[in-house]
Amino acid sequence: MAVQLAFYADDFTGATDVLLQARRCGLDGPLLLRPDPQLIARHADNQVVGVAGTARSLPTGELEAEVGPALAALAALKPRVLQYKACSTVDSSPELGSIGWAVEAGAALLGQGLVPLLFAQPDFGRYTIFGTHFAAQGDEVFRLDRHPTMSRHPSTPIDEAYLPEFLGRQTRLPVSSWPRPRYGQGAPSDRGAVVLDALDDEDLRDAGSLVLALAEPTVFAVGSGGLSRAVGLNLGRQEETTSTPSRHGSVLVLAGSQSPLTAAQLADATAAGWPSRALTAADLADPTPLAHWVDQQLAAQRRAVLHTRDLVVPALDDIVGLFGALWRKARTGVDPLVILCGGDTSSRLVRGSGADTLAIESVLAGNVPISRLSGGTWADGARVLLKGGQVGPVDLFSLTFDPEPTTKS
Repeated sequence: MAVQLAFYADDFTGATDVLLQARRCGLDGPLLLRPDPQLIARHADNQVVGVAGTARSLPTGELEAEVGPALAALAALKPRVLQYKACSTVDSSPELGSIGWAVEAGAALLGQGLVPLLFAQPDFGRYTIFGTHFAAQGDEVFRLDRHPTMSRHPSTPIDEAYLPEFLGRQTRLPVSSWPRPRYGQGAPSDRGAVVLDALDDEDLRDAGSLVLALAEPTVFAVGSGGLSRAVGLNLGRQEETTSTPSRHGSVLVLAGSQSPLTAAQLADATAAGWPSRALTAADLADPTPLAHWVDQQLAAQRRAVLHTRDLVVPALDDIVGLFGALWRKARTGVDPLVILCGGDTSSRLVRGSGADTLAIESVLAGNVPISRLSGGTWADGARVLLKGGQVGPVDLFSLTFDPEPTTKS
């Protein structure tokens, strides 16, 4: 079986999104949880092969060690499309998680003159028109540089919505726009990188056709889950019906995200009666009382929320270490569904678990899948929901919980 889509995702939440978009188009395969070339080579008989990475949170000088071997191993599978999956809100800068670096690396790897870029993801409220990017928040759609969250992002604030300009700061290659009215003229022939438009699924299908026209026999492309869907709409045989989500008898939320949407989801859960506790500096120094609190809540109420909203300067390494210890301990008891909030937080937690692969088990709502880990570690069989800061309805946490379970969670 020839590999149709191979991808490296710059965080774990984005990686599950690619897997979901491909699955919806009838293409399936594993998500690998570390960039191990030998592990990648063992999965060459799948339609889709993906690697969940951590590039979004890495300084540009560290990207080669993380991404380079994975892209090379994925390219060796000779897929139709080799995708560097980046966030649909284009989270990056010249210094952190540089998408421009990825464009140059992929182009050099394949000797490719033109790299297509597609960040639009209409079913997620992300749109590009004439190279300018827009993103929804609630019922409103904003230019990316005026978006209430992304314009104030703590790590990679967006000050320019015209993507050729914004991404052009991150690469020595020229970056241009190939807008929707030109799609009828075929694929662009310029060198460098080119931003493609999309406002709906029809646009995605046409953009995907342009991307595939550049495959010789593989094309390297950069973009969001919208790019994955664009490819799937052209290569897949059918639109797959997603499975019916199940509620769970116990749920533990570990929230490292600082986004306004996650804050609204935390507030909704608290209002619905979920036991909630803010992580403090004292907890990081001595986690014993916190671990006791988590045990108590899971035993008594079968649900608990731990979040970092009150930490003035979140120490990501310390938070990940503590969350990982709590998650591992919980598995020896009630073994809850664990909701990991925050792209960087969830990426490091899942990779730190030592599991090998992730598979989608069900879809909760929209682009929110529940997945199961596998591999010879304590995390084998663990159920996880990896939630980025901009993902999910406000009542997401309550949607996962069964207040009257009939079977053991």
